[in-house]
Amino acid sequence: MPETSDCRERVVVRFNPFGIESLTNSVERQAIADLAKSRPVRYGVSVFGDYLQDGEDLETAAFRLCQEITHHVAGGNRLAITSERRLRERGYALHEAIPPDKHYLVGGETLESRPQLDNLVSEFEQLRRQNPALKEG
Repeated sequence: MPETSDCRERVVVRFNPFGIESLTNSVERQAIADLAKSRPVRYGVSVFGDYLQDGEDLETAAFRLCQEITHHVAGGNRLAITSERRLRERGYALHEAIPPDKHYLVGGETLESRPQLDNLVSEFEQLRRQNPALKEG
C-alpha cells in the first residue's frame, strides 16, 4: 500500500542513470527479485527516500540521505532529487520496499502493473544534479 498516512514531506532520490532503458531495467529487476523470493511481483522504479527533518529543505535532506545510504548502496555522482508530493502531483506513488533501509519503489497507486516511465524519465532528467554528499570534500 502507498505511504500516505504521514503528512510530512519526503525527499526522493534516484541515482543516475535516468534513461528509459535504465528505468525499465529497474522495474524488471524488481519483478525478477520478487519472483525469486516467491513474493507478489511489484512493478516500480528503485529510489531512496526519507522524511525531511525540522529545518531541512530537499537539498539538505538529500545530502543527509546520501550520506546515510551510501554505506549500504553504491551511490553515483549524479542523481535526481524530488519530493513525494511532486511525484504524486504527476500521478506516481511511493511504496516502501525495505530492505535496504530507506528504499522505495515509484509506481502507480498499486505496484500490480508497470508504471508509465516516459514522464518519470523526463522528471528525473529535469531534476538531475551532482550528488550533494560528494560536493563536500
